[in-house]
Amino acid sequence: QYDAGTPFKVLSMAVESYVERVRRLSTAEQALHVGRIRENVGELGGEVIKLMPRIKELIGEPPSLAILEPNQQRTRFMVTAVNFLAGLGSSDQPLVMFLDDLQWSDEGSCELLERLAVKLKERGVVLIISYRDSEVDASHPLSRMQETLRKAEMHFEDVPVKAFEIKQTREIVGSVLLEAPERVGALADYLRGRTQGNPFFILELLRTMVEEGVVRYENGHCRFDPAELEKVNLPDNIVEAVLRRIRDLPEADLMRSLCQKYNVP
Repeated sequence: QYDAGTPFKVLSMAVESYVERVRRLSTAEQALHVGRIRENVGELGGEVIKLMPRIKELIGEPPSLAILEPNQQRTRFMVTAVNFLAGLGSSDQPLVMFLDDLQWSDEGSCELLERLAVKLKERGVVLIISYRDSEVDASHPLSRMQETLRKAEMHFEDVPVKAFEIKQTREIVGSVLLEAPERVGALADYLRGRTQGNPFFILELLRTMVEEGVVRYENGHCRFDPAELEKVNLPDNIVEAVLRRIRDLPEADLMRSLCQKYNVP
């Protein structure tokens, strides 16, 4: 959200995750990925570095790029970036690329994704994107991208993800607590009302309730006493729930996560 104005941010974050995953592989496995990248981008690795500087950790310092006119440079970048992304997976090592919160995506990212979608047929890459449709109107670049793909008869699945109803809430609560859905009706009803059916918030709130003893096991079954809710301070929204989770992390674990995230030795 805070980097919404940064060109190609959503894609650079995805590539950063890919780099982290490849670096944890064996030397032989890393060599396969590096070889595939070099095969797909040739001498134009410098264009990929514009998208994700850390890719240098895998392919090394690329050759200098020839200076072109601005329009030609943009075309070269788009073509190279698409070849790079489309080649990250293979038939024996398929890749799922998940891009979240595209309601904040920029024009360039949507153009690149549109070009990429055309290249993915019979490739070892599956592209999944998510966005809040309440924040994407007809003028949004993501809407224009979808319309362009439809006109080009490019097949893609559009799957609406809605808040959980009470039946779904009972099922997920029962699954987590190893109880039949009908045995957790009161708890599920409370969670559904408190969270407006947000699946992630349901699980976070349930976790907090278990930790606080509001939900516990007695005689082999889950017990929930609504009267005990007055004794605990539950988060009011998903942001507060996540912030509490972060505050509960041991300082050493938190620092380690931050160092990994921002590549600090």
